[in-house]
Amino acid sequence: MAGEGPPPTTYSVKQSKFVVGGPSPAMTINGEIERNIVEGKPIMTAPRQKAPPGTCDSHFHIFGPYDRFPLADSRRYDPPPALVPEYLAMAESLGIERMVVVQASVSGTDNAVTLDAVRQFGLHRARGVAVVDASFTDGAFKTMHDQGIRGIRFNIATGGGTPEEQLSTIARRIAPLGWHIQVYADGDKLEEIAPVLAKLPVQVVIDHCGGVMSGLGWTAIQKPTRQMDLKADLHFLGQEFQTASSNENLVGTGLTETFKQTLPHKVVFTQAFTANPAWNYEQAFTASATAGLNIPVYKRFSMTMQTSDSFLNDPAPTYKKNSFQVVTGFSYSLK
Repeated sequence: MAGEGPPPTTYSVKQSKFVVGGPSPAMTINGEIERNIVEGKPIMTAPRQKAPPGTCDSHFHIFGPYDRFPLADSRRYDPPPALVPEYLAMAESLGIERMVVVQASVSGTDNAVTLDAVRQFGLHRARGVAVVDASFTDGAFKTMHDQGIRGIRFNIATGGGTPEEQLSTIARRIAPLGWHIQVYADGDKLEEIAPVLAKLPVQVVIDHCGGVMSGLGWTAIQKPTRQMDLKADLHFLGQEFQTASSNENLVGTGLTETFKQTLPHKVVFTQAFTANPAWNYEQAFTASATAGLNIPVYKRFSMTMQTSDSFLNDPAPTYKKNSFQVVTGFSYSLK
């Protein structure tokens, strides 16, 4: 009967495309879902032709329900819920029969949400990729294998994942299980770690299209011990942007500067700055800066120290305006 039943569920999109770390397609999709649900429209329309039999969605995330699977305190953004029933409705509509659930950075190393999703989808059609740290035992790996996990993700691009320094160690531990290593990094970083990846005893999957970035670049300084790169690109995105004004089609520029200097005693200093202003909406401005040192300790061992600062102008209530971090660790070079 009309008027009975619970109110419609809505998912709020609280942030623009110009967030440090890049755009989140899920935000755009869920913004559309919100409008459709509120307006009583179907969440999506079925395509004229479904995908071929056996089609596999090789990379997606499940978020929530947050009362059961809260986000990690170290997260850099707050995604709206993206639940198993909604995904199944989409998969059925498109003809997706198999799927790989990937642990997202905002969930940290608590893989409960990913394991639960694989369980709901069923092992006859679903597998998962987890995020771990050094505290996970070989017994834990075996248990996760039985639950459908088949890979470990290293999120080097935005953090919140398995530390990069553990690539070789984790790869050796999961090799007997037949798992793979999944890497999320930008193109420049992939080039840097390519020799390490090539020596891993497992298959390597590069996600997010290898982080290939468009734009114009210029190497301002190119010397044996010093290099500075400058880059600019152009963004456009029509997206839900909930503010006191209205939705915006955002047009903006990404401006990036990176610097690397080799100091005495083989100490390496790295620094980077990125600004993302929007031309047609000045409040959608973000910036980030990092600086770090790699200090040789003994043979191939070195100590790393890095500071990072992220600034978000006029953030939504769930976002911090300024976020500062100091990260230290040790690394081992295979070269």
